[in-house]
Amino acid sequence: MPSENTKTNPYSFLRFALSVFPEFWMFQLLASLCLFPLSRLVWRFVRALTAKSGAVTSANYLRFLASWRFPALLALLALLIFLYLLFELLAPLYLCNALLKGEFPHFRAALADGLRSLRKLATPHGFLFLFYLAVLVPISGVGFRIHLTRNFYIPKFISEVIESNPHYFLLYSLLMLFLLWLGYRLAFFLHAVLLENCTPRAAYRRSSELVRKNRLRILKELVLLFLFLTAVRLLVALFFQFIPMLFLVSKESSLLDRAAEAGNGLELLQTAESRSFLLYRFAAAFAVLLGNYMRAMTGLLCNSYFMLRFTKLFLGLSREESLQPATLPKSPRRKLLRNVMGFSVFLIAFFSFVIAFLYAPLFVREQKAKLVAHRAGGYLAPENSLAGIAASEAAGAYAAETDVQRTLDGYYIINHDDSFKRLAGVKRTPPSMNLLEIKGLVLIDPNFPATTYSVPTLGEMLDACRGKEKLFIELKGMTADKKTADDVVRIVREKDMVSEVVIISLSYRIINYTETYYPEFETGVLLFAGVGNLPKLNCDILLLEEESVSNARIAEIHAAGKQIGVWTVNDAEGFRRFFDSAVDYIITDDLVMAREQREYLAARTPYQVLEDRLANFWDFLFF
Repeated sequence: MPSENTKTNPYSFLRFALSVFPEFWMFQLLASLCLFPLSRLVWRFVRALTAKSGAVTSANYLRFLASWRFPALLALLALLIFLYLLFELLAPLYLCNALLKGEFPHFRAALADGLRSLRKLATPHGFLFLFYLAVLVPISGVGFRIHLTRNFYIPKFISEVIESNPHYFLLYSLLMLFLLWLGYRLAFFLHAVLLENCTPRAAYRRSSELVRKNRLRILKELVLLFLFLTAVRLLVALFFQFIPMLFLVSKESSLLDRAAEAGNGLELLQTAESRSFLLYRFAAAFAVLLGNYMRAMTGLLCNSYFMLRFTKLFLGLSREESLQPATLPKSPRRKLLRNVMGFSVFLIAFFSFVIAFLYAPLFVREQKAKLVAHRAGGYLAPENSLAGIAASEAAGAYAAETDVQRTLDGYYIINHDDSFKRLAGVKRTPPSMNLLEIKGLVLIDPNFPATTYSVPTLGEMLDACRGKEKLFIELKGMTADKKTADDVVRIVREKDMVSEVVIISLSYRIINYTETYYPEFETGVLLFAGVGNLPKLNCDILLLEEESVSNARIAEIHAAGKQIGVWTVNDAEGFRRFFDSAVDYIITDDLVMAREQREYLAARTPYQVLEDRLANFWDFLFF
């Protein structure tokens, strides 16, 4: 006769949520409280290592790679990866294993087991797996990952080149297919290391063997589990975000009309209309905070349950028999933990009340970011053309960005690529041609096939900008050296336009030289990656690739008296994010979309503002 445990599924989602999820929530809180200060401590060591140059960036990394600081930095980053691996994968896996044996999951014991198991990965194959986990999994999107590198990415300026070149795109597609295959083969790697005591090399063979023999069963179970958990997430989003949003949107128009001039603080209590508006702000803040909190909680719940079911699947496959069901134990602290989790709702209400009173000083921000047209005119005109300057100025751009290279006979012309192959069908480079030869080229931008134009000189570009918009001059390519910096400074001075230009480059060495010897010029370093004290770099403006910009980094740069720009923003989400931040410059190709998104942000209701600004409020807890 079947036992009571087999009549109902002891591994059901509801049973898991009610019985043991509070323990996972408590473990998450513990992990957050531990990882945050430990991460800060490690990053302090990183900043100390880079103190000599201020920061290690994509613009000045070569000298750092040749010093003793580079292996020390790698060791610190490896330590940080080990810490996240311990808290996010190893300890939760041991918690799941305890549950599947019918034991109460003690997170202290799980942490101790996870800490001991780290030495198993201290082998060449183990470090290869860590590289795969920290770098390749975020790129491919397949496999267990750690939050430390969850935003690891291929910069957009590189991905755009890949997408526009068939050969690069083919190689990229093959790489992604390989990573998918590798993720498939490594699916049970950690389980084999931790639960079967395999060496990393043996764990790869073990994982490959299990997925090869059971591919259909694995595929069926994981697809069904994925669909179920996706449905759970959608239901939570429906009830805690979408429905409250519809209700508030239906009420806000009348409230906003009646209380358009409502103030803040005690002024809101003076009239019935203002009190209604205060209530609306409170409801909007509460709906946004609670909705995002529930979404984060549901994410933690679904991820924990997925780990449990995935571990159950591994144990069943490795034993080649059905895993005997064991009743999930009830948490002895379940009531206490539920009360603590319920207290979170009170905190959300308190934060919402504060937000309702202080809405304007906290969330009303003037859109100050200045638009810089990429390659002179962006999408409005052929790239790096004089027509682009006129088009970007007419579209309201504050400045235009362009690229300068030196010719064989010492003149300075405007061109982005290392050669003229893309625009003129000529494979020769600017330094290999004289000005007369370059002026004889007929350029055709693929985006404007009906328009032909010639290569402008730096002097012509400066004349086109005079009195209209600022010019960001990027010292580009093989001729980005001290001579180019000296000559560009001379040409700008001769035209009496020092205050109308900014000299920028991907080479920190050149910008450091320019800022040191020509301090009257504004200078900027273009970066797509960097660690350490970025504001210490010797320049006026730090121009960061958009994925590397955060509010903390913006505040740090401003606190040092420097400006920050972001490049190259060409999508609606990016415009909303950076217009809603404190960045000083946005370099873009799409000036039309930028204007539309700025108008959208200016017309937002308080609910929309709070949804945009508080979307990541709980990241400190659910990292």
